[in-house]
Amino acid sequence: MNHPAATQLIIFAQEERARRKAGWHSVGKGQSEGAKQDDALWWHIERFMRHLAGDDRPPRHHGGAAKDAMIANLRTTYRKALVAFDAKPEHHPKIFALRELLYALEFTLLYTKEHPIPIHRERAAA
Repeated sequence: MNHPAATQLIIFAQEERARRKAGWHSVGKGQSEGAKQDDALWWHIERFMRHLAGDDRPPRHHGGAAKDAMIANLRTTYRKALVAFDAKPEHHPKIFALRELLYALEFTLLYTKEHPIPIHRERAAA
């Protein structure tokens, strides 16, 4: 199985953040507290993916409760996408993207103490 490059994970996160923002606006709750919190959470997920891709700015809010919230939100989004889109082949790339985001976020946060370690593809094992 091929895994996406770290830069592709940034695009996946940006697309999901935009989709969620549009969803909040479509139901007339774009300025609600829930929408703002959701957007902030997905901003942190997007920022985390940028750090994995080599952005050297220090990550923020990736510890403790924020770490758990990012993982829980992404895991729930992935599970809901499986139920909603699994029978529709045109949505399989979306499910794949969410799964890859979840794996990158979950495993990196679970196995690092403070900050994620940027992915260096040129040093990857064969």
